[in-house]
Amino acid sequence: QGSAPINEILAAGIILITGWKAETSFLDPMCGSGTIPIEAAMISSDIPAGRFRHFYGFQRWRDYNEELFLQVRQESECKAHKPLIRINASDISESAVSITRANVESAGLNDIISISKTDFCDAIASDNEGVIIMNPPYGQRIRNDNNDNLYSMIGATLKHKFPGYQAWLITSDKDSLKQVGLKPAKKAALFNGSLECVLVKYELYKGSKKIK
Repeated sequence: QGSAPINEILAAGIILITGWKAETSFLDPMCGSGTIPIEAAMISSDIPAGRFRHFYGFQRWRDYNEELFLQVRQESECKAHKPLIRINASDISESAVSITRANVESAGLNDIISISKTDFCDAIASDNEGVIIMNPPYGQRIRNDNNDNLYSMIGATLKHKFPGYQAWLITSDKDSLKQVGLKPAKKAALFNGSLECVLVKYELYKGSKKIK
């Protein structure tokens, strides 16, 4: 199974919304082509946005200064560093994993992103806390008669295997989203291309949440 694609700008924006500071584990268990983990790796490494572009629109400006551009680019690249944590990406699809590996290698991020072929229900938390961002199948672009079962599995796996984590899920399938069975801590409306979606945050506690 695969996910409806997500572009780099939206992926980076979602990561920034979560408030993740690259100090705890990061997991995308339905990584698709790897956009979310690649953006997470770039953010955590202070790699500037657009680093892999070969041409920018402002280079057509009359007063474009090539020397200044190269200076600014070099200064920004000097700030890049290897983060203390690793980004984890996985998918149940062998094809998705292969595409992610190719994209990660092309971005030069092999030493930052760990990639594996894993069904999310078999996933294991790598730390006591962290952030999970996932972009599961929606149903609009990708027909999936088992979406309710998928979202139910997502909720059960989050609850039982990832206590201490924050999970963020983007979807336009609001009916299947109800099957997650967890109380959202936050919701935000956004668009993935032309699809009206919702970004949902779940706070996963060890045991039951105690109200003070």
